[in-house]
Amino acid sequence: MIDACPNAQWRLLFGLARYAGLRITSESHPLTLADVNFEHSRLTVRSPKTEHHAGHEQRIVPITPELMVLLQARFDEIEDGEERLITIGGKGGGMTRPTRRIITRAGITPWNGQWQTLRQSCEKALAMTYPQYAVSHWIGHSITVRADPPSL
Repeated sequence: MIDACPNAQWRLLFGLARYAGLRITSESHPLTLADVNFEHSRLTVRSPKTEHHAGHEQRIVPITPELMVLLQARFDEIEDGEERLITIGGKGGGMTRPTRRIITRAGITPWNGQWQTLRQSCEKALAMTYPQYAVSHWIGHSITVRADPPSL
């Protein structure tokens, strides 16, 4: 799907969901240039969803090699004076149609909850290499949230 994106910003948006497990748009759209630490391969993520819990206002997420490439491409094209990494869509910004077009262009049938699915895929992939407590911290929820199966 990332290859089907029209530009570096859309590729980064998909990458933030798939490789960093960010919530789209609440965590992706506030990201600024200053939140990216290329030297230590770390991304500072502010989380409006969990900020009311002490110590959960933000978290540090590792930048995977795949995400590093997407971040660098976005940095290379960013305009002088631009601070935000993602300026497309957002609250009320009409992301559903362009997202579905990208998915269709990739040869995949669109589905509901595409951003959540990418986030879940990220968590599963990370959990194959790292301990679940670390992955849950990076994703931004408690380990018990991951352990609870969805109710039917």
